[in-house]
Amino acid sequence: MLLDRLISFAKRWEDPKSPLLGPNLKALHLFGLWKTDIRVRSTLLIIVVVFVITQIIDLYLSREDINKALCNFSLTTLSVICIAKSYSLIVHPVLWKKLVENISQEEATQIKKQNPETLSVIGNYTRYSRFISYTYWIMVAMTNFALIVAPLIRYLTVLKYREDIANGIERYPHIINSWFPFDDNAMPGYVYASAIQIIMSIVGSGSLAAYDTTAFAIMIFMKGQLIILKNNCKELFRWETKENNIEFFAKIKECHRHHDFLKR
Repeated sequence: MLLDRLISFAKRWEDPKSPLLGPNLKALHLFGLWKTDIRVRSTLLIIVVVFVITQIIDLYLSREDINKALCNFSLTTLSVICIAKSYSLIVHPVLWKKLVENISQEEATQIKKQNPETLSVIGNYTRYSRFISYTYWIMVAMTNFALIVAPLIRYLTVLKYREDIANGIERYPHIINSWFPFDDNAMPGYVYASAIQIIMSIVGSGSLAAYDTTAFAIMIFMKGQLIILKNNCKELFRWETKENNIEFFAKIKECHRHHDFLKR
């Protein structure tokens, strides 16, 4: 029953217009990086940039505590990488749209030929791309969930830590260390800060996962299409002189077109 539900859920992410990149594009759209209004995408990027700046401010303020600074530095670096990748999609939407359209059109062209060998290659690399994408998304979701609940688990399981917080020795546990223009170590500021940090961690990890798997799927596409081109070139040398020369030259022309497409 669970397996059937998972299969049904995965099928809803498929897109006939984009046989390979369907789930990846929907993941990008889910986090506002694909086919969303430019104002929405720009606003989202600005919000994330502002939040990362608060992380850098907190990193500077904690410079005397080397352990805390090193812990904060890893998450801050990851946030900067997330901004860089989001920036690429938001600022160059035309280039990304052209790339996706070219990939989808080329796959449609190859599928339309109904060559069994070609269809087998496309099926194999599409399944591999799905496996990598879904596995990566699950791992990122689990990591993000652990990041969110870790402070709560520490608070609930360590008695001395709770006592130190009650006595004002320790600060309230935070998901992501960042600076706020209000007191985030007292109520209700702590609740507001935690809500912002949860939202930012979900948006950041989701955007990163969607971008990474899309890039990986594109690389898988290139390798798969090179295999198809190699098979088609091999097929040329199996022709005999008695066979149709017009069709033979048409196949040479198609191999040249395919090679030129991949080269660009």
